[in-house]
Amino acid sequence: MIQPDFDRVRRRLYLVFDENIISTQLEPLSKTVEEVLQAHESLGPQVIYFDLRELRMIDSMGLHWLFEVMRDQHALGRKLILQIASPAINKVVTFGGLGQLAEIKFRRRSQVR
Repeated sequence: MIQPDFDRVRRRLYLVFDENIISTQLEPLSKTVEEVLQAHESLGPQVIYFDLRELRMIDSMGLHWLFEVMRDQHALGRKLILQIASPAINKVVTFGGLGQLAEIKFRRRSQVR
C-alpha cells in the first residue's frame, strides 16, 4: 500500500504509493499514512515526497483525502513534493489544486510494449 523511507541526513520522508488512491481503499490507506507520519514525527522531516508514479487512478474522494493530508503537513511547515508519471493523474492533481500546496514533479514513464 505505502512504502515509507526516511533519509536521516536530508530529513526527507518518502511515501511511495503502490496502489490506486480510490474511495474503497481510503480507510486502510488513511490509517497507514497516519501511522507512518506519527512514527516519523520525532525525526522532524522537513520535506515529504508523495511518490505517485505507480498510480494508475485516483478518484475524487482520493484526491480530497490527499489534499487534506497535504494541507495538514503544509500547515506544519513542511515542503511537499508530488512525483507523478501519469499524464492523467498529473491533470487531476493540477486541476484539484494540489500545486498550491506542493511542488509537482511530472515525468512521463517510458512506454513498454
